[in-house]
Amino acid sequence: MMHPLNPEEITKAIPPKTPGIFKLMNKRGDVKRVGMAETDLAETLQKLIHPKYEFFEFKSAAGDKAAWQQLCEAWHYHRKNDFLESDDHPQPPRGKYWTCHVCEDSRRY
Repeated sequence: MMHPLNPEEITKAIPPKTPGIFKLMNKRGDVKRVGMAETDLAETLQKLIHPKYEFFEFKSAAGDKAAWQQLCEAWHYHRKNDFLESDDHPQPPRGKYWTCHVCEDSRRY
C-alpha cells in the first residue's frame, strides 16, 4: 500500500524499531529507490523525506538478514521493471558476508 511520504504518515504506518525494506516513489507512483533498515524503518524513512519522492511502501522483516533478502528481491524486480536511481546492487550491512539469493552476488562490507 502506498503512503504519502511525510513525517505524520511514517509515524502512523510504521511501529518504532521495525526492521524491513522500503520503496520510494515519485508522484506517478514509479519506484525510484529501494532500501532497507536493519533496526528502524520509521527513523530511516524520516531521514529520506525529499521533494522528489511523494510516496513510500514498506515491508517489515523478522531481522536484518530477512530484510536483506527482501531488499535483494525488490531491487532485482524494480531494476527490470522501473527506472531506479541507482544500478548498484544493494550492499549487505557493514560486517556481514551475505550472498544475494537472486543473483548469487557475494560481497563483504
